[in-house]
Amino acid sequence: EYKDNFSYFDFPGQIILTGMNTEERVTPATGNYPGIRTVLSKKYKNFELNIGHTISDFSMKSDSINFGNSYSYRNNHRHDFNFKLTYAVNENITVFVDWNYQSGNFVTLHKQHYIPYEYNNGRLGTNPVSDASTMYLTDYIQTQPFSRNDFQLPAYHRLDIGADYKLNNHSFGIYIYNVYNRKNPDFIDFKRSILTNSTTNQLVKYTNLPFFPTITYSYRFDY
Repeated sequence: EYKDNFSYFDFPGQIILTGMNTEERVTPATGNYPGIRTVLSKKYKNFELNIGHTISDFSMKSDSINFGNSYSYRNNHRHDFNFKLTYAVNENITVFVDWNYQSGNFVTLHKQHYIPYEYNNGRLGTNPVSDASTMYLTDYIQTQPFSRNDFQLPAYHRLDIGADYKLNNHSFGIYIYNVYNRKNPDFIDFKRSILTNSTTNQLVKYTNLPFFPTITYSYRFDY
């Protein structure tokens, strides 16, 4: 796992030495992943039903991370549920409905914001000058995380539907990803709200792939 205040990429305010490689940014950690997976499957005439549910708790622990306390792994999905119903219209056409649900991922938020205080100059933040005997701080706001992965994102869920048509070596497909356009958060960040014209930073979520229809065609070559 990456050490506290370290990541793969450098970022402002990160405590890191220039030229430090990846091996020096990580530390050994122990994972604990107890859970139960239940799967139900049933076929009836032209219908096929598959239901799966996992309940688990994925935690990590390292003496040099999070003050030695255990913390939730980012992809710790307490509940992971899938429901899929398939119907074969005939030997060539198949339609399906697929619903997925996952408990939200865990992330680390910067909960404390402050402007650095430059002691020798007696004020908040300064611009660098040529006097190398004094440490001058920049004016950007510093952020300080509290503990590792102590905030859980909203739950992830979506509904997919589709139809497949197969004839000899040809295959056509029509699919709709995320039918009800659920805006699942891929990551979150603090920023000033454009909608409310607020001057206060607010927690904003970002979504990469909402409602998305597709059409596919494939051909199988026989050897």
